Amino acid sequence: MAETAQSGRVPEAAEGLWMVLAANRPTAAEHAERMIGLAGRLADHLGIEGDERGELLTAARFHDIGECFLPSGLAERAVAFSESERDAMRSHAELGAEALSEAGMNVQVVDAVRAHHERWDGGGYPLGLRGERIPRAARILHVCEAWDAMRRHRVWAELITTDEALEEIQTCAGSQFDPEVARAAVDCFAADAT
Repeated sequence: MAETAQSGRVPEAAEGLWMVLAANRPTAAEHAERMIGLAGRLADHLGIEGDERGELLTAARFHDIGECFLPSGLAERAVAFSESERDAMRSHAELGAEALSEAGMNVQVVDAVRAHHERWDGGGYPLGLRGERIPRAARILHVCEAWDAMRRHRVWAELITTDEALEEIQTCAGSQFDPEVARAAVDCFAADAT
């Protein structure tokens, strides 16, 4: 078996899950690559180094791995979800964390994957964590995922300008996002406006 993510590598079983996701959902692989880049930029801005940085980038790659276990086509749907479909989509964070844990991924990565949809104010999922109870890597991924969603054209939503996305992050600091991470994201991603 490969070394753990803590040393920069991931278990072979997790790589196998990644191959399934990338083969079935190329857009998920592209999203993961963007997330790695965004998380890396924020890590640099926040001074995150060493194992913590490696764990963050590994979690960025695997954050949506739970989508492997969703009904076929659900994650790509271009129409509003029913309540049961929304619940199924929301289960991907927990499903991914469980699968990565069983594959032998280190606990910091597993916890970040599980919590990447938690909100600073406690209104997220799957556990309703709030504030600093949310792992820092998950707080960073949450902002990165929002940024990526706002800055990409989707069937159900047009992309918004960099300035509009920066304003949205500022507006949601302290409710949806960790205020420190939101400030860093605004500072870091403002370079995209130039």
